[in-house]
Amino acid sequence: VPQELEALAEALAVNLGIDPTPVVMSMLAVVSGLLAHKGVVIAPDGPAWEEAPPLWVALVGGPGSGKTPVIRAAARPLWAIEKTLAEENRRLREDYEAALAAWQAASKKERGPKPQPPEERRLVVSDATPEKLASILVHNKGVVAVVDELKGLLATWKREDRAHARPFFLSAYNGHPVVVDRILRGTTYLERPMLALLGGVQVGPWHEVVKGAHSLSGAADGLLQRFVPLVMETLPPLKDPPP
Repeated sequence: VPQELEALAEALAVNLGIDPTPVVMSMLAVVSGLLAHKGVVIAPDGPAWEEAPPLWVALVGGPGSGKTPVIRAAARPLWAIEKTLAEENRRLREDYEAALAAWQAASKKERGPKPQPPEERRLVVSDATPEKLASILVHNKGVVAVVDELKGLLATWKREDRAHARPFFLSAYNGHPVVVDRILRGTTYLERPMLALLGGVQVGPWHEVVKGAHSLSGAADGLLQRFVPLVMETLPPLKDPPP
């Protein structure tokens, strides 16, 4: 990894008393999401073989193991960019509403083309349905799902009304085409949606994911293989920690 990321990861790991590997991989998950947001596609051997860049990183550990501080530190740059995008979205929305009001106030002879709502730029999502994710990915080539506790996300996929979310996430990991049908808003076709994922999970729920991947049920659908799981291992304190 770049020297800057390595130094930051080691410093944070020393402060938390953990192995730096989960910190490094969390940062790489963030970077992969930024690449996806820019629409980057990896072609190692030319156009015949393409790979989407998103990484799915799961920090596995009990309460107090450092999962949340690592996720927050890794995702801090994402939230800074998201804040900038939110301010830009607000400004564009205000301009659109002003233009729409002027268009409505004008006579039919003076009206030009009706103003169209602006495209909302997004980078980070936390808890979104496939329908909402689809609407976000229409105008954004890729986003990063930052989930403090993956257990909740995995549990929602077991609900009958959210079962379709699981295949949507699996497709968005690979950048495969997805079609989302909605009763009120029609059909949304996404040519290459990309979704990076960073989250924490306790050992028990993670064991359920592993067990499901080795069963003969529908849970063996490649979900486990998409994750890079990292155990939050504590290290003995250093006598002379670096600054």
